[in-house]
Amino acid sequence: MDTPEKVFPKDLYNASFIQRFIRQCEKVNVEWAIFSDKYAFVFPHDKITWYEKHPGKVLKNKIEFKQLLDQAYQQIQKYETALFYHNPGRLHPLYKLLIRELRGKGLKIEEITHLCEIEENIETKKMTTDELI
Repeated sequence: MDTPEKVFPKDLYNASFIQRFIRQCEKVNVEWAIFSDKYAFVFPHDKITWYEKHPGKVLKNKIEFKQLLDQAYQQIQKYETALFYHNPGRLHPLYKLLIRELRGKGLKIEEITHLCEIEENIETKKMTTDELI
């Protein structure tokens, strides 16, 4: 979607795996966010403009990476636990580094690779809306 208008992430990120993720989170009523190479975490109520930014560019620029890391930390530090959903075979090195650095700052981030794990974590850990998917 290439638009100068600000839109909600549900309308901007239209890849099928992201849409399935959003639907699953809404189905089990958990808060969710999409990680953005430009905006850090984008929550359902955030309106953003379309952008083109490759994660490799951020990874190569130490200043840009630190800014993104700091922004991500500020956005999710209030959550007790964050579940990071991804395809393990396609996890870009930027996201691996981001997860490692956020954990190093004391955040609890659990990686999940199947949508069913969202509901399983709710059932086994009694997750509340204070957790972030």
